Amino acid sequence: MAKKIWYKLKVRQGFASIVAQRLRKIDLEAIVPDEKSPKYVYCRFAPDERQSVMKIPGVAGVLEISDPNSRWKIRRANQN
Repeated sequence: MAKKIWYKLKVRQGFASIVAQRLRKIDLEAIVPDEKSPKYVYCRFAPDERQSVMKIPGVAGVLEISDPNSRWKIRRANQN
């Protein structure tokens, strides 16, 4: 099994919670930023799962997170 990586998913306005729910239904970790109108959802998945993620309605794009500070923010958000 490939290593899972955190990604930042660009989502359509108003779709962050819906996208996160769909990701969780396919057993992927998903975090919605604590913002009034989030345009991103953080998700951890293996590269071979990318097609499944892109098929979810509302997902507009996938960005790999390479900044260690961003990973720390995700962990902190997940603890709240």
